[in-house]
Amino acid sequence: MDWSLMLEGIASEVHLIHRRPKFRAHQLTVEEVKNSTIQIHTPYVVSALTESGLDLQVVKSDEKLRMDVDRILVNYGFFDQSIRFN
Repeated sequence: MDWSLMLEGIASEVHLIHRRPKFRAHQLTVEEVKNSTIQIHTPYVVSALTESGLDLQVVKSDEKLRMDVDRILVNYGFFDQSIRFN
């Protein structure tokens, strides 16, 4: 949540992908994200990395979404990883 807010002023677009409709974050931060230009995608999981981005799938559904991106920042608990495309 915090990183998405920090990136909002730098990146042309910020997409926040989360596997649940609710967030484990401070409520004030959640409200800031919801009131920002950050595009929130819930409940999605990454199903595949592609040459130009990633494929998302709605949790417990066959519904899918392809997202072309320049960079991906993964934050999974205390694990952070940046992946660059192009």
